[in-house]
Amino acid sequence: MRRTQLLSAGILLLTLVCIASTVSAMNYQGPPTQTIPTPPPSPTTNPLPSFAMFPQSGPAPHSVLFLDYTPNAKEWQWDFGDGGTSSLQYPTHIYNRTGLYTVSLTVTTWAGQTSTTTEYHCIRVTEPVPPAPTPVANFTANATGGQAPLGVQFTDTSSPSPYHRWWQFGDGATSTDVNPVHTYERTGAYTVNLTVWTPIGQSTVSKLAYVTVGPDPRAPVANFTMSRSLGAVPFFVRLTDTSTGNPTSWRWEIPNLGWTTTRNPTLYVRSPGNYALTLTATNAYGSSQMTKNITGTGSAPRAAKGDAVSFAG
Repeated sequence: MRRTQLLSAGILLLTLVCIASTVSAMNYQGPPTQTIPTPPPSPTTNPLPSFAMFPQSGPAPHSVLFLDYTPNAKEWQWDFGDGGTSSLQYPTHIYNRTGLYTVSLTVTTWAGQTSTTTEYHCIRVTEPVPPAPTPVANFTANATGGQAPLGVQFTDTSSPSPYHRWWQFGDGATSTDVNPVHTYERTGAYTVNLTVWTPIGQSTVSKLAYVTVGPDPRAPVANFTMSRSLGAVPFFVRLTDTSTGNPTSWRWEIPNLGWTTTRNPTLYVRSPGNYALTLTATNAYGSSQMTKNITGTGSAPRAAKGDAVSFAG
């Protein structure tokens, strides 16, 4: 009995020791760790300059912008390869002659370190582009004379080819077309102007009396007869319209003395003198004039102005 009790006590003691050992192992943290500071990086002993440039090619005179990207740079010395230099960080340089150019950049950092980078044949300058010529305005026409209504086709022959045009046809009409067609409705001599614009500038050509327009063949041709053209005053002159072309209206006039629209009037001459009598015959297509002289003789006193001659229907 006693032996059994002792055996039980030993087993219990052994169990307690195992439990205590396990708990102790779980709670053990070990010795504290030691933090070792990381040493700072050593400064660069040979900073290599870094730069860019644009545009790298073009016709002379060629302007290039240079950009330095070197970190911690304090001073810059550029050699552009054509004898030009600069101490700016972002210089602009103009190459005036054609060729290939080598560019070098030497930089000094705040730590006093200096180094150089060279880009060989990095700039290419080509032949200069000749300036665009200034415009010279000019034009032609398929007809410069004829009877009204006269249609004229104008053709722009300006050089270089403009991007805008302004035509003035001389009768008040204008156009911005490239090759306009214009119709002249009335007789006359017309001066035509053309103004052109290009990106370089503008030019104007003016052609005096370039288009001559005669009467419309459908217009009347004025004419008349007189019962007499000379006589001792006072006397009457019977006027007869002989115009062709079917006129629809008439105007007889002695300047500053009188006029009438009767087709076949009678003229009464009261005072001696020479009188220019004009007939204007008109229809829907135009008009024309005819002038003839009438002479009054004699010793009658000269009548007051306005009474020297008069028209009667």
